[in-house]
Amino acid sequence: MPRETSSSSHLAATSRPHPLFAHRPAKNAPLVAAAVLLITLTLRVPTASVGPVVPAIGTETGYPPPVLALLTSVPLLCFLVAAPFVPALQARLGLRSLLLWALLIASAGTLVRSIPGPAPLAVGTVLLGLAVAIASVLAPAVIKRAGTAGRGWVTSLYTASLSLGPALATGLTVPIGQILGGGWRTALAFWAILPFLAAVCWVFLTPSARTDIHDRSQITGPSPAPGSVGLRHVLREPSAWAVTVYLALTSLLFYSLSAWLPAILENAGRSAAAAGGTAALTNLVAIPASFLAPWLVRRVRATWIPPFVAPLPFALGAALLALAPEYAVIAVAMMGIGQGASVGIAYSLVLSTTSSAGHATALSAMSQTVGVTLAALGPTGLAAVRVAAGAWAPALGLLAAIAAAQAVIGLLSSRGRSALPS
Repeated sequence: MPRETSSSSHLAATSRPHPLFAHRPAKNAPLVAAAVLLITLTLRVPTASVGPVVPAIGTETGYPPPVLALLTSVPLLCFLVAAPFVPALQARLGLRSLLLWALLIASAGTLVRSIPGPAPLAVGTVLLGLAVAIASVLAPAVIKRAGTAGRGWVTSLYTASLSLGPALATGLTVPIGQILGGGWRTALAFWAILPFLAAVCWVFLTPSARTDIHDRSQITGPSPAPGSVGLRHVLREPSAWAVTVYLALTSLLFYSLSAWLPAILENAGRSAAAAGGTAALTNLVAIPASFLAPWLVRRVRATWIPPFVAPLPFALGAALLALAPEYAVIAVAMMGIGQGASVGIAYSLVLSTTSSAGHATALSAMSQTVGVTLAALGPTGLAAVRVAAGAWAPALGLLAAIAAAQAVIGLLSSRGRSALPS
C-alpha cells in the first residue's frame, strides 16, 4: 500500500503544470512562440546549412569528399553519444539550465566552426553536434511544459519548424554568404544568431533558478521512484517502443529521401536544376502538413487514424515515382505531405504518451537515439539496393514498403495515448 501511495504522489507531481509557463499564459504566449520557434530552428538550421556550401568548403580547404562528409555525419554521431545521457543530466541540472547551456554551446560551436583552420572546423562541428543533440532531446519536454498551460498549438509550431528549418538552411545559406561577403565562413557563422536568440528568449521565459528545482522534483518526485521516468522505465514500455519505431522510420525515410531524391529525378531524365527544384518541393509541402498533423491528433477521436494515415501518402508517392516517373511532381508532393504529416504525428505521440516533462525527455532520448541510428543506415542501404538492382525503382519500392510498415506501427503507437491540450 505505501508503494501505491508513493506512485500516486509521484504521478500527481509529474502532471503538475510548470509554474512559469502556467502563469498568465496569454501574456507569455508570444514569448513561448518565439522561444519554441528559435529553439526548433536551432535543431535544424546550423547543421543543415553545411550541405549547400560543401562544394565551397572543399574548393577552399582542399579536403577530400570523405572528410567533407564528416561535416554532416559527425552531428548524427553526436546524437548516439549524447542522447542517452540527457535524462540523467536533466535530473541533475534541471531543464532550464541544461537547455540554456546547450543553446549557448550551439551558438559558440557555430562560430568556432567558421574560424580558419582545420582544428576550429572540427571542434566547432563537434560542439554544435553535441549541443544540438541535447537540445533535440529536451525539446519535447519544453513542449510538454508549454502544453500543460493549455497551448496545444505549440506542438504544431514545433513540428512545422522542424520542416521549416531545412528549407531555410537550403535556400538562404549561400545568398547570405554572398550578401554579407566572406563566403561560406560568414554564411555558416551567421546562423549562430538563432541559438543565441533562443537562449535569450529562454532566459526571459524561465527567469528563475526555481525552474530547475521544479524540474528535479518532477523527475524524482517528492517520494523518489528510481527510474520511474528514466530510460530504464521507457525501455520496458511497449507503447514507448511503438512510438520509438514510428519516429525512427520517419527519420529513416527523411534522410534516405533527402540524400537520393535529386539523383533519382536526374536518373528519370530531369536536368540537375529541375531535379533540385522538384526535390525542394518535398520540404515546402511538408511545412503545412507538419503544422496540421498535431491539430488532427487532438481533434480526431479515433486515435489510431492519424498515425496510420500519415505515412500512406509517402508510400503512394514512392510507388508512383517508381512506376510512372513522368508524374514526378505529383509523386514528390505526395511524399512531402506524408513526410511532414509523419513528423508532426511522431512528435505528437512522444508528447501524448508521456506523463511529464521528465518522461518526455526519456522517451525522446530513446526514440531519437534509435531514429538517428536508422537514419544513418538509410542512405547507405538505399544506395546498396540501387546498385544490386541496377535501377532506382526497387529502391523506391523499398521506401514505399517501409512507409506502409510505419502505418501499421502507427496502429500500435496510438495505444496508451493521453489527450493533448487544445
